[in-house]
Amino acid sequence: MEIIANKGIGNMIMQNWLRQNRKSVIFLTIAILVLIAWYNRFILDDAFIGFRYARNLAQGNGLVWNVGEYVEGYTNFLWTILMSLSFIFGIDPIIFSYILGLIFFTLSLWFSYKLMELLLQSSTQAILGIILLGTNYTFSSYATSGLETQMQAFLFVISIYYLIKFVQGERNFKLLFSLSLLESAAMLTRPDSFILIFITSIVIIWVLIKNYDDKKIIIQKSSYFFLPMILIIGIWLVWKISYYGSIIPNTYYAKTVNIVYIFGIYYLHKFFTVYFFFPELIMLILLIPSIIRRRYYSIIILISLVFLWLAYIIKIDGDFMEFRFIVPIMPFIILLTIWLLFEIINQKIVRITLITCIFLADIYHCVASAGIGSHKKFRMFLGGQIETIPQLADHLESYEKDWDTIGKKLRKYFGDSSDVIIATSAAGAIPYYSGLRTIDMIGLNDKWIVHNGVIRSGSSSAHRFQSPLSYLVRRKTNIIIGHPKIYSKKLATDGYNSFSEFQKSIMKSKLRFLYLDCEFPKSAKVLGIPIDSDRTLFTIYLTPNKTVDKMIARYGWKTYPISQ
Repeated sequence: MEIIANKGIGNMIMQNWLRQNRKSVIFLTIAILVLIAWYNRFILDDAFIGFRYARNLAQGNGLVWNVGEYVEGYTNFLWTILMSLSFIFGIDPIIFSYILGLIFFTLSLWFSYKLMELLLQSSTQAILGIILLGTNYTFSSYATSGLETQMQAFLFVISIYYLIKFVQGERNFKLLFSLSLLESAAMLTRPDSFILIFITSIVIIWVLIKNYDDKKIIIQKSSYFFLPMILIIGIWLVWKISYYGSIIPNTYYAKTVNIVYIFGIYYLHKFFTVYFFFPELIMLILLIPSIIRRRYYSIIILISLVFLWLAYIIKIDGDFMEFRFIVPIMPFIILLTIWLLFEIINQKIVRITLITCIFLADIYHCVASAGIGSHKKFRMFLGGQIETIPQLADHLESYEKDWDTIGKKLRKYFGDSSDVIIATSAAGAIPYYSGLRTIDMIGLNDKWIVHNGVIRSGSSSAHRFQSPLSYLVRRKTNIIIGHPKIYSKKLATDGYNSFSEFQKSIMKSKLRFLYLDCEFPKSAKVLGIPIDSDRTLFTIYLTPNKTVDKMIARYGWKTYPISQ
């Protein structure tokens, strides 16, 4: 009895200490989590697609990828507009994206804490929740990346925070107007935020009808939310039609063909198993009838948003980037987990066991992903079409890929005002740094390919198209980079025992996103472009060009016959 009493006193002392030092504890916790996110920082090749749009906008060329070609090859309008500020003020876009991402990460954690405290009525549980959230390797890593992921997560969590306050009785103009602006911003950040707007709209209408008999009051209060949003999103859509000729972004056509949904289910299965959220998911599903019966409205809202979002992920067949699409709802997954652990599960040992398992799963994922040489093995664990975060970073950082250096070298050789046209499936750093007019071989930034290209069999969720050779010939493409493949003398024994063995793999790499619907022109050849004294980028020199010929003559670049 004395031991139990001492434990009870100890818990009370801890609770009182946390209550008295709550702000300091939260500040320190978030600061540590931001430092962890900075340590996990990385940049995606896809980020440079947006950087190229942002740079063209800042330079007065319009919101375009290739100057003069009006294609909406992005799905993050507001993020791209923010990124254009880096070019206007002369700030490195990578650093600027890191700063923006970490700001949104900090805000995500803060409003996740506020939301958890509001629903759980416990600062201790809320702090535990943001620790679980902020130490999650995927959520922490996507604090950076150069994409809008963390911005969308912040807009989701603050919107739900305001929505729950609305449900609990705060129904003034300021809250509804703020919620309207936030969800409009979410929609402009990513169009799939429509799911958030859909849930919010239903909740607002339901709450107003349930609590007010006067139709005038219902119409008045609902207008505070709907009218600003209709105005903002309406203006944006009208602009899109006048500028790009369509409401639907080009990326939609590039990513939503030939979908079988199996990979989307697999994608979710991997997330819930890797991070040990499957037991909580099963418990939550089993408890849904009881939750509805007991009218836990706030929990019902969270469950509805999470499950509708998961259905959306299945609908689009997942993604090839490690769990990126789950990040916006991760605060709610963690919140529901904490709610289950403390409101439903009474046994303390079960709580501790589940929390420990979640932490251990996260640590294993982090170590296995970042471990030297282990990420290739771990990719097999995630699945061949899901790339881990270190693998995504490797596209720009690894010696054998180094796509940013390839782009910089092309710029050095040809200049950004050159008439040289390249074609590549790596539509990020290479086109961005080279500054050259580029044909996106998978069609994200090319209208013709997504409507007339060839659908690849067994393709990932983001890379479904091949570019026909005849199209590249018609566009007078000079250099086909395809999927970039560098030959290194130092790494020749890593998979290739000799240059001749490597040469046999060149065409396979080039043809990965190239459909041979016609013969190569007789003048076409394989061209080796030196990256440095050790490494060479092998390309297909398709259409003769004076600038390219000049570089071949000046530097003695080697050419080889094409072997199909």
